[in-house]
Amino acid sequence: MHQKPMFAALGIFVMLTMPTAALGAEISEDDYALVNTALVEEHVLPRYAVLAETTKNFAKSTKELCENPGESTLNSARQDFHRAMDAWMGVQHLRFGPIKYLMRIHRFYFWPEARGKIADAVRDYTASIDTISMKDFQKANVAVQGFLAAEVILFGNYELGIAGKDKNACKLLVIVSNNLEEMAIGTLSNWQEGDSPFMQFTASPGEQNPIFDSHKEVTLALFQSMHGNLQLISEVKLKPVVGKSIQAARPRLAESRLSGRALRNIILNLETQEELYNGVNGVGLGTLTESADPKLDKLMRKAFRATLKSARSIDPSLAEAATNEELRPQAEKLALQVQALTQIVRQRLTKALELAVGFNELDGD
Repeated sequence: MHQKPMFAALGIFVMLTMPTAALGAEISEDDYALVNTALVEEHVLPRYAVLAETTKNFAKSTKELCENPGESTLNSARQDFHRAMDAWMGVQHLRFGPIKYLMRIHRFYFWPEARGKIADAVRDYTASIDTISMKDFQKANVAVQGFLAAEVILFGNYELGIAGKDKNACKLLVIVSNNLEEMAIGTLSNWQEGDSPFMQFTASPGEQNPIFDSHKEVTLALFQSMHGNLQLISEVKLKPVVGKSIQAARPRLAESRLSGRALRNIILNLETQEELYNGVNGVGLGTLTESADPKLDKLMRKAFRATLKSARSIDPSLAEAATNEELRPQAEKLALQVQALTQIVRQRLTKALELAVGFNELDGD
């Protein structure tokens, strides 16, 4: 009785990996520039602005929690954590630019991690928090600087909502949230402000540009962001959790397990990549595909819709779907669809857009 959804997913996989049709119009530097400008102004910058705003609110709510511990302030801090994490999932794919300055990308989100490493780091720093300044903390172990350290404190075995309990953990939580806010504000500022804002590099590539030689190279960075995130979802967020069978499923490897966000993260990631492809106001990577290979463009848009529909249909959680005999076909279908979408991006979209992935995104920078 589980064959129907699996055959449906297999049909999508076969359809996505069929040979590419003859390509249409050649893509010009002006075409790449048009898409880059739209995506930077309408996709990249607004999302970093949301990250800056939500981390600012998170820092405020953790301060309020530690000054006035209680159920209400704890719930508020947790809600603001979720909002800030939502924002992070909306920029997690952007692995170029100011997010790489000062190791921000790892300090924001050190994952996947060795088992228990973040929890151990939190415990160690909690014990010595009174001797740590904000300046010192920014040079501390990346495992304790970001969202996952905040998750361990907020959703782990710490009694933050009780007056007089776990004061040291609360002090660390405030430092972590302030660190997140500072990094988010700094990243947005580096994109927009200063003598050499990064958006200037994306807008004016060429011989005098130390980062991008052409508009096509900027598009490649955006394209690699989409491919890399799809690969991350497929190979790290889904495959190890779902496994090849119900016996091989490993729910403990689910992302954001303490806060129960594994499926929420995946849906947000997929929505973000769909936006990167479709564009906010109709100008995205798909604009180039539509000109070069109209049939592939229609297929890409359909594939995003189908994959997101599958992700949203899973209830109540990815871990339960992976380990429940009745629900498992939904998780298997999603895993296969994301794998297929990743392959079409790598094998077919690269040719249509005249781009190349170049290396395994999960191997690091």
